[in-house]
Amino acid sequence: MTPEDEAPQDEAPPAEVAAPDDAAISEAEQAEIDAALAEDAPHCSGTGVEGVVRDAQTRETMIEAPVIVVGRGARVLTDYDGRFAIDLPPGTYSLRSYYDLYQPTRVDDVVVTRGECTTIELELSSETTTGEEIVIEVRAERGTAASQLRMRREAVGSQDAISSEEIRRAPDSTASEVVRRMVGVTTRDDFVYIRGLGSRYVSTMLNGVVVPSTDPDVAGVQLDIFPASLLESVTVRKTFTPDVPGAWAGGLMNIQTQSYPTDFQLRLNLSFGINSENSFQETLGYQSGGLDFLAFDDGTRALPDLVRDTDLQSRDITGDQLRDASMSFPNTWGVGERTSWPNLSGGFSMGDTVDIDGHLLGYLVVAGYRYSERPLPDIIASVQLRDPEDPDSVTLRESLQQDGVRRVAQLSALGTVTYELAEHHNVTLVGLFSQNSDDFAAIISGRSETTNSDIRDFRISWVQRTLGFGQLLGEHTHLFGTSRLNWQLNLSSVQRDQPDLRDLRYVISEEGVARWAPSASSGQRFYSTLDDVTYGGGLDITVPFEHFEARFGGLASRTERDFQTRRFNWRLSLSAPPETALLPPEELFGPQSLESALRIAETSRDDDSYYASQTLLGAYASLEWRPISALRIAGGVRAESFRQIVESRPVFAGPDDEITGTRRTDVDPLPSASVVVEPISNMFVRASYGGTVARPLVRELAPFLFVDFVRRRTITGNPDLERTYIHNFDLRWEWFPSENEVLAVSGFAKVFESPIEQTIVTSAGDLSYSNIAGAENYGAEIEARVHLGHIVPQLDWISVGTNVTLVYSRARLTDEQRNQATNSERPLAGQPPYVINVSLGFTPPDTGLSFYAYYNVFGPRLEDVGLQGIPDVYQQPWHTVDATIRWDVDDTFGLSLSGRNLLFQRIDLTQGGFVVTGYQPGTTVVLSASYSP
Repeated sequence: MTPEDEAPQDEAPPAEVAAPDDAAISEAEQAEIDAALAEDAPHCSGTGVEGVVRDAQTRETMIEAPVIVVGRGARVLTDYDGRFAIDLPPGTYSLRSYYDLYQPTRVDDVVVTRGECTTIELELSSETTTGEEIVIEVRAERGTAASQLRMRREAVGSQDAISSEEIRRAPDSTASEVVRRMVGVTTRDDFVYIRGLGSRYVSTMLNGVVVPSTDPDVAGVQLDIFPASLLESVTVRKTFTPDVPGAWAGGLMNIQTQSYPTDFQLRLNLSFGINSENSFQETLGYQSGGLDFLAFDDGTRALPDLVRDTDLQSRDITGDQLRDASMSFPNTWGVGERTSWPNLSGGFSMGDTVDIDGHLLGYLVVAGYRYSERPLPDIIASVQLRDPEDPDSVTLRESLQQDGVRRVAQLSALGTVTYELAEHHNVTLVGLFSQNSDDFAAIISGRSETTNSDIRDFRISWVQRTLGFGQLLGEHTHLFGTSRLNWQLNLSSVQRDQPDLRDLRYVISEEGVARWAPSASSGQRFYSTLDDVTYGGGLDITVPFEHFEARFGGLASRTERDFQTRRFNWRLSLSAPPETALLPPEELFGPQSLESALRIAETSRDDDSYYASQTLLGAYASLEWRPISALRIAGGVRAESFRQIVESRPVFAGPDDEITGTRRTDVDPLPSASVVVEPISNMFVRASYGGTVARPLVRELAPFLFVDFVRRRTITGNPDLERTYIHNFDLRWEWFPSENEVLAVSGFAKVFESPIEQTIVTSAGDLSYSNIAGAENYGAEIEARVHLGHIVPQLDWISVGTNVTLVYSRARLTDEQRNQATNSERPLAGQPPYVINVSLGFTPPDTGLSFYAYYNVFGPRLEDVGLQGIPDVYQQPWHTVDATIRWDVDDTFGLSLSGRNLLFQRIDLTQGGFVVTGYQPGTTVVLSASYSP
């Protein structure tokens, strides 16, 4: 008989001990809780291992923590109570587990006996003050809201993020729609603005690599090229640290693509949407290509072969050659009616992690398609100043009506593969492809001030953008003790093609007779191509000590851009019969007229095309010191050398042609310092300073003249622009009551030296770019994400979120600019005074249902800066309410219904009290279904 058997069975229980002041759970109480949880916990079916994964410090269980059987490829995720079970044959095994921002753990010599379930407990430690290294053995799941909040909690500076878990809840289809849910973030034409700053003041990265601009005429990256289905997370850094490029001020946005799942996963989804303004209604169309719906032009709009390699401006060109060139263009000028399609989208993803001879390999393949039709601005107006001495004498110069539609299509694909070369050594290959098209067809009518008559314009435009991105990454840990090395190589290609932009104007007489009005833009066909290739690499080395962590590294990047345009006009010959101009477009440009009455003329400018290159070299060193667990002090410096060459040249440049351009090199030291204090557990106060820059972009330097035919104005670059230096100050208080909740209050200040702005330079509203003397930007952010369970425990399934951004900015002008400016005291361009987001979520337990509603509004935003008495242009506040309801029928099938712009709000831009452009985007309702066997 054992000593335990000899122990008395009726011994009186010990006297009750008073609970300590902190109400800590006793071992006996913990055992009762564990026993209760174990009743519904997963169990192995007969022979295997089962157990629980816990936080070693708090003893909280870890939800969806991977548990791996080393060498066998067996892998499971813990359930809601942190428990797991794996069936295994008898033998001795090693198990390991990991979690974001925790040290991985490994338990060896786990013995499994036939007919028994061996029980173990895995503990993950989040303590980092001992100098031990945090190692992510296999890339962990970062797509949950909880994991993003943990990363935010451990960050040195201020940052915000939205996870794929949150993205799936909202009715958003692209990254540009996703990011406007974040604190202090707005979008304009799919370009992002952070803390009221956009274009050159926001840098966009994909998996840690800066993405080149996809538009030659606008600074920044249009985020609609990134489908929401490809995103694992979107993070916005608002504090500069030396380990990232320093060309930004508002924020540094990093788009992280999805990583491979821990178990086999297959997902299919399909969506069908209807817009109140155009779906199934009669709208405009034209003769187009057969692959338009796939976002590819099939060659229908291509520049004719006869013209592509021929300089029609050459003195050696003959009349017969001009006639043949004119005949080679397709006779596609007219705009007719067609029925609008509904919005459609579909997606597919598949991934898994497999064991190959003891080495883990994870893969993911994602593909998607999206098609939508959107209304165009229904008003195009401009203003004039009747009396230069009277600022109140602003009147409408002209007001035109536009009828038309934009058709947007997108194809996308993502592939990622991660291979474990050896323990602590992984390599990852990522490939991304995105193909986008924007098809525009419109008829503009009304009274034109230019011609002093009624007009009828036909406008057709097609733009397709292609992004190809490849990246090879390496992660190596346990080097020379506890050091880490991360490296990456990248190659990206951006192509933008705008073939056969057409603009044709007819003047309507008092008798109602339409006559073609030849001009520089009426009867024009415009072709442009942009090819941008960027390649480079970088490395980061981290060396941890007992209370210090040193980081240093660098990057090199080179971008080469080639932009070419061709412009062609048709002109009436002096001998043409007068009635020729009265013909409709198809007859006006038909073979008979081209034979006798019309002649082509190439009107390309010498500065229409340019070549540009950018070379960036950067190196940094930083140090983080943690003298006590509640205090972190970090600082460092980054040095960047940026060389930029922009050369304007004719398309058919000869050896004797003059090449004009800009060559410049900027070398900038960018310091950074921050302090993080944790006064109580999970509460942080962060203070930081960082110096960053904003460099003029190629488009802003190139003297290329672009005609904005939507707003009827021109935009020209300025080769004399200077780079901007920005001093950034941040202060943030954050409290994380639980892993899914946060309360935060932030304050920031930014001081700009020589900021770049887009300004109106003529009374007709034409634009260019210039440096102003300086500017200041001040603001505050308030954020809350909580569950009502804190108030009523039974309502823990109701969540509320809100964030408010208040911004005040002031532009400081030079004396010359102050004399020309309409308003000498004004905010920075693109700056709204406030941004408000509110969200409400319901996830009733055991129903499979969830409902989320979102409200967003931003204040009046300065769009264009006026000069010489011409008023500034402002976008008026736009209130939007979006909502989505989802029903997970079972583990494999789900349905969702979503609505966007449920308040049916218009978008209007005003100037001097007049609406100069605006439209009704309508309400869109989308029904989606998903299947995951």
